[in-house]
Amino acid sequence: MLILMITILTVARTIIASLPPSDENDNVLHIGGIFPINGEGGWQGGQACMPAVNLALDDVNREKNLLPGFILKLHSNDSECEPGLGASVMYNLLYYKPHKLMLLAGCSTVCTTVAEAAKMWNLVVLCYGASSPALSDRNRFPTLFRTHPSATVHNPTRIKLLQKFGWSRVAILQQAEEVFISTVEDLEARCKEAGIEIVTRQSFLSDPSDAVRNLRRQDARIIVGLFYVVAARRVLCELYRHNLYGKSYVWFFIGWYEDNWFEVNLDKENIVCTKEQMRQAAEGHLTTEALMWNQNNDTTISGMTSEDFRQRLNKMLKDDGYEIDNNRYPEGYQEAPLAYDAVWSVALAFNKTMEKLSKLGKSLKNFTYTDKEIADEIYSAINSTQFLGVSGYVAFSSQGDRIALTQIEQVIDGKYVKLGYYDTQSDNLTWRNMERWIGGKVPQDRTIVRTVLRTVSLPLFICMGTISSVGIVIAIVLIIFNVWNRHRRVIMSSHPVCNTIMLAGVIACFISVFLLGIDGRFVSPGEYPGVCQARAWMLSTGFTLAFGAMFSKVWRVHRLTTKTKADQAKFELQTLHSTNTTLPYRICCRFERDHRMCCFFLNIVLVSQLDDNDFVALQHPLFMAKQKVSSIQKKIQPWKLYTMVSGLLAIDIVLLSTWQGFHPLQRQIEVFPLESPPTGDDDARIRPELEHCESEHNSIWLGMIYGYKGVILVFGLFLAYETRSIKVKQINDSRYVGMSIYNVVVLCLITAPVTMVIASQQDASFAFVALAIIFCCFLSMALIFVPKVIEVIRHPRDKAESKYNPDVGLSKEDEEKYQKLLSENDELQKLIAEKEEKIKLLKQKLAERDALKGGGGNIGKDSLIVADFVTGEGTSDSAIGGGISVNTRSSRASASDFELSESHCRRYSTYVPQIKDTVTSQEKVITKCHSEQALEHPHQHRLLPLVLVRQQLQLPHRSS
Repeated sequence: MLILMITILTVARTIIASLPPSDENDNVLHIGGIFPINGEGGWQGGQACMPAVNLALDDVNREKNLLPGFILKLHSNDSECEPGLGASVMYNLLYYKPHKLMLLAGCSTVCTTVAEAAKMWNLVVLCYGASSPALSDRNRFPTLFRTHPSATVHNPTRIKLLQKFGWSRVAILQQAEEVFISTVEDLEARCKEAGIEIVTRQSFLSDPSDAVRNLRRQDARIIVGLFYVVAARRVLCELYRHNLYGKSYVWFFIGWYEDNWFEVNLDKENIVCTKEQMRQAAEGHLTTEALMWNQNNDTTISGMTSEDFRQRLNKMLKDDGYEIDNNRYPEGYQEAPLAYDAVWSVALAFNKTMEKLSKLGKSLKNFTYTDKEIADEIYSAINSTQFLGVSGYVAFSSQGDRIALTQIEQVIDGKYVKLGYYDTQSDNLTWRNMERWIGGKVPQDRTIVRTVLRTVSLPLFICMGTISSVGIVIAIVLIIFNVWNRHRRVIMSSHPVCNTIMLAGVIACFISVFLLGIDGRFVSPGEYPGVCQARAWMLSTGFTLAFGAMFSKVWRVHRLTTKTKADQAKFELQTLHSTNTTLPYRICCRFERDHRMCCFFLNIVLVSQLDDNDFVALQHPLFMAKQKVSSIQKKIQPWKLYTMVSGLLAIDIVLLSTWQGFHPLQRQIEVFPLESPPTGDDDARIRPELEHCESEHNSIWLGMIYGYKGVILVFGLFLAYETRSIKVKQINDSRYVGMSIYNVVVLCLITAPVTMVIASQQDASFAFVALAIIFCCFLSMALIFVPKVIEVIRHPRDKAESKYNPDVGLSKEDEEKYQKLLSENDELQKLIAEKEEKIKLLKQKLAERDALKGGGGNIGKDSLIVADFVTGEGTSDSAIGGGISVNTRSSRASASDFELSESHCRRYSTYVPQIKDTVTSQEKVITKCHSEQALEHPHQHRLLPLVLVRQQLQLPHRSS
């Protein structure tokens, strides 16, 4: 479209240039003016600049020493700050007579179009309201000058302010117009040179809501806004709605808006925010603008001061209907001095040109659009123009830009307050220290993120550490107690070495509590991996030692009490030797636990002569206690228990060594979402971090450790349950050990998964694990050692320990009974000698009877077959081959001492008369058969203690 317009204007130029200049009004110098007065977008600065230009024309035309014999006349029209309309206005100005010597233009978009085309007519363009940095391009705009400083003059000032307040991070919000695009490009280059980060660059056409929303997402705090005033009001409302204002934000706006720009035209432009909201959002923002009003009270070239000009302009605006007294200024009020000085610049340039042309015999009236010579003279004259105007000192650079100071202002309590000035030429900042920030301090250019390491609460760590220290001291005291009293039966029977191993494991677990609480508060990041590895080793080995010792104890109890039926049925006593015979005699006992069959009890008490080396077996509870203790102790040696604990510990060492060798534990950081600081500082956020001990394939290694420990826990729980109601005299604390295992298993099964869930809560995780360890350790020590300590304190002498564990040793009363039985046994030995002959006769008769019947096999010679009368259960058929149990005892035997099932009675009825013949008048043999009664009441047939001795008796085997 621009090319089309240029083409049209070129054709028009050819036509117009061919027309001769008009001779009408030979003393009038004509200039064209393009003013943005109406319109809905852009800058409508012509509302105030047009009156200022008219004032300047009046003043110039009244000046007698300026343009003698000539006056300036303006031909103008409204462009509405639209490039297309501006090109049309320019065409009309050039097409219609008279010839225009120069053009005045307003907003940057129109100036861009006009200045780019004006070179085709050899016209100089002077812009009073164009700030676009693109207009500084002399190749593109060779005949352009402007009294309005370039927008790039703001950028050095902005950079200076950013450096002054220590801001190194800035965001940019711009309207999609060429003037602002080129300004942003210059600003980005300057920021890069100054080392300032551009966090984001957002642009919009008409609706800034999305762009403002993106600024918030990018955490923009210092924001440079580049847009026309209409868009500025929309932006201000949006930043209020998105809460991008206040003590945490600083906005840079363009300074050439009216002072009350954020309060006017809200209803007209459909702004949804109220005046109060707009004031609240605008509070504290900064503006930078080229100095457009002379700050001194000096008299300018027009003979007025800047204040005089202000008063005259205000009067004219009032006449036009503007409410100046109510601070309702028209748009372009700030640029009005620039428009006024632009007319004076034109007049001064024409005055110089006329002087030069007069020497050449020419005049400005001879100018045509093809006369490049006069155009060059005008260009040279305006380029060298310098004067003091109402906008300040007016001069132009080689690019045609206005050289001016930059003014810095801030909105304080709804009004603009001047903070200082910046001279870009000398890099001098004049600061008045009048700034005021909402929060009482300079806002930060970003959200300050402070990394805070989450550590275990110090009071919690001290509390758990104190309890663990007490536990360590108690464990050491118990170790000393265990070693010091190792000769006491109450200690000996509980395996003191296993107890010491358990206490060593407890100490290791208590130490692990300290390691679990040590974090970044106490150690550096480089030392933390060592703490991680120490935690794993100490807790794992401590658990293995403590639980392994208890596990070995309960395993031994299980082994002692849950044998197979075959092992429970066989029990052999030592061989008895007699001086009267050369063959050994063996006593065999078989225990049957099947109470469904009727028991057969036949007690035989025989006494024979024995030498001093012979042994008499007493099947008395006191005697059998000694026999069973010594026998069982030989089956499971203590070293096997220690080997079991060592094996578990070896597995730990192998697993942990492999883990640490291939994938050692390292420090891993868990990062949490940003949090507000406790002080409520809006400029700061806290990013919590938490240290963890992690390794490559961490879940696999933990699964192996947990799986191995879990198997031990489950198996220990099973053994403890199986032996829950058993009290073994070889391990006097077996029940307490089982209770300890219950507690350890339950707490471990709860603690392990829970700690994995709450791993991100350092205090809860540490407290949960520490309490579980402490509770397990203290409870285990209490259950196992408190009864022992109490027993030792109550009974300092060893003889009293039998009360604590009555199954282990014999009391004094039991010893007396034992000696009495031995005496009785001596008397019975004499009876044996007397009955020896009768026994021999009985043997012979039995042998003859067996020979006559061609009977079955014989029981081994010099053998004695007896029954166990402690449990009340008879021997099985296989005990004597034919299924009979024979027992001889004194005349004190009662009828209930002997019982046979009905089948047994029929089977061995032929042998009963022979046995009866061998018994003396003091002895009685009573047999009773009542199978039904025995089946119904199997537990009621308890026999008295029995003394069994060697018997030389052979019973033939009855064939089935």
